Amino acid sequence: MVFVYRGAGKKQGKDADPCQKNQRCQKLACDIQWCLSRNNYNQKRCENQVKAWNDCCERVREKLERSFNQTESISASDKAHP
Repeated sequence: MVFVYRGAGKKQGKDADPCQKNQRCQKLACDIQWCLSRNNYNQKRCENQVKAWNDCCERVREKLERSFNQTESISASDKAHP
């Protein structure tokens, strides 16, 4: 797996990856960049940082999905019981 910098410094629209909006994940992305620069861009030496970032992103996406599913079920129950 290759880490790709996605330009977190750019303004993010509402359709931006939720991982980029999360401050904890942003810090981990910075940690990856720092690690890569200190290790001659040898990704093997930064695998722990990349894994931590991927785990953070997965948690953020799961939380967002759960929140979306709860909102959908509330909307469905509102329509069923006017």
